[in-house]
Amino acid sequence: MLSWLRAALTLTTLCLSIFLGAIFASQNTGLIPLVLFTVTLPEQSVAVWLLGFLILGVVV
Repeated sequence: MLSWLRAALTLTTLCLSIFLGAIFASQNTGLIPLVLFTVTLPEQSVAVWLLGFLILGVVV
């Protein structure tokens, strides 16, 4: 009965998260390389690294 409400709230939360992530990414444009022991990853913006690790932490 309330499944439509749950779906609407889930969709709203997802859209809000994407919107806030886009704003965060547009404000944090400094480029930094990530060094993992002997592997140096290419330079990406701070926001890409932070959002990527946030998503990785939420999924795992």
